[in-house]
Amino acid sequence: MFRDIDRDQVIVPTDIKFPLAVVDYLAWKEPSGHRTFLVLEDKASGRPFAMTFERTKNTEAVPMMCNWCHAVRPASDVALMTAAVTKRKRVGLYLCSDISCKSNVLDKPSVHDMRETLDKTEKTIRLNQKIHNFINREIL
Repeated sequence: MFRDIDRDQVIVPTDIKFPLAVVDYLAWKEPSGHRTFLVLEDKASGRPFAMTFERTKNTEAVPMMCNWCHAVRPASDVALMTAAVTKRKRVGLYLCSDISCKSNVLDKPSVHDMRETLDKTEKTIRLNQKIHNFINREIL
């Protein structure tokens, strides 16, 4: 399920049971907060696809916006998250550091979030498209 390049970094919490039931995606953060793991269904093959994101150290204290869900949060909650493409190449984007994007889309927006005219269903579709587009364009 996890890519070969990520397998030695994976820490699975004890409350996650296999086989996984994944709706849209499943994400969890390791206890140190340095890595976040993402599992979703590869639409092309119908098989699970999983990868690891590493959080980069952020020295700025300004709020950031997640590229996937458009939530605006403190720098402690949105950070530059990178993923390995090869042993020598990484790609990244600003994401919720725990990849809680789905709950951000479904919950009431924060006062700092941008106003949008999309409803929750449209936001969920956009979120899933952004995740799959990133993986297909940058990772695979």
